Amino acid sequence: TVPKRGGNHQLLELAQKNLDQFLFRLSWKHPSAGKEKVEATLEGLADIFNLEGPPGWIVCIDASTIQGSWPVAAIVSFRDGYPDKSGYRRFSMPEEISRNDPAMIASAVKRYLGALEDEYPDIFLIDGGITQLRAAVTAAGTLPAERIFFVSIAKKEELLLCGISEREIRLPMDSTPLTFLRSVRDEAHRFVLHYHQQKRSRGSLRSVLDDIPGIGSATRIRLLTHFGSAERIAVATVEEIMEIPGIGRSRAIQINDYFQREKESSL
Repeated sequence: TVPKRGGNHQLLELAQKNLDQFLFRLSWKHPSAGKEKVEATLEGLADIFNLEGPPGWIVCIDASTIQGSWPVAAIVSFRDGYPDKSGYRRFSMPEEISRNDPAMIASAVKRYLGALEDEYPDIFLIDGGITQLRAAVTAAGTLPAERIFFVSIAKKEELLLCGISEREIRLPMDSTPLTFLRSVRDEAHRFVLHYHQQKRSRGSLRSVLDDIPGIGSATRIRLLTHFGSAERIAVATVEEIMEIPGIGRSRAIQINDYFQREKESSL
């Protein structure tokens, strides 16, 4: 029996809302599912942001660093409401701005827009608040000001700040347009964190290999390309290391011995 009133009825409504949000977050991963809902969502975004029509191209930017180390930014692209992996972009950041999130956003936005030619995204979503929004708008300059709608989405409250006017928009947390924007933001966050982890892994491997006597830059590059992480090279056998072109048995033993000594000293 389906409850019609009381506490159980409220719980049922809450569960239905949570299920609807979950299914919508998954719908763009399955193009055949929820197509009409995605189209309606894009029309809703056009109404909310006063756009001329449903946004066909949406991009979102996020930046990542850990205490100024391995600073990166990344942009994801959505076409007609679905991820366009060919439009994803990654950016390494210079050390001098590695602790400045708005500066990293500005750098990536300027480089990204500078590489475009005749087409610009309809919506440029920024993961952050007012400082990140201002950095992105300033970096864009006057070039696409009339063609791109900039909007930031702040975590926790999920407050939307729009364009040069910085107009605030608060949508219901269970609204479909906000759920979609959060999904785009979450995809940008996932993508930039993956890139950041790759940079950290390669950086740690380089620093370890720099400490091995007699290992030159060419050998370090071959090891990095072949194994991909410090953990993998540390557990590699002599024979596995010898599979790399240009590394003979004596050099492989030298590398293997180094990691064995490092392992023993850490016990």
